[in-house]
Amino acid sequence: MSNIQGINGYSGPSAVTNQSPQTTGSAQPAKKVAESQDSVEISQMARFMNEIAMMPEIRTEKVNAIREALANGTYDVEGNLSAALDRLLEEHPIE
Repeated sequence: MSNIQGINGYSGPSAVTNQSPQTTGSAQPAKKVAESQDSVEISQMARFMNEIAMMPEIRTEKVNAIREALANGTYDVEGNLSAALDRLLEEHPIE
């Protein structure tokens, strides 16, 4: 009964052996595997998000001062908004 075949040719688990080729002691260069060229494209939005991530921390004292000026009605919204948008477009041109 030691000749019993497994189901569909499967005869159960077997031991794992080292399948790597044996070296003969002479240093032979390894065969080059066909090199494939991968490429990555980074979107404009990803670049923009990366730039935002690299920006310095928020200056809370300045933000609080502007909030207070807005609440008091002393902040020049039109002039500062225009200047801020101009700077933003200079730093991040739309392509």
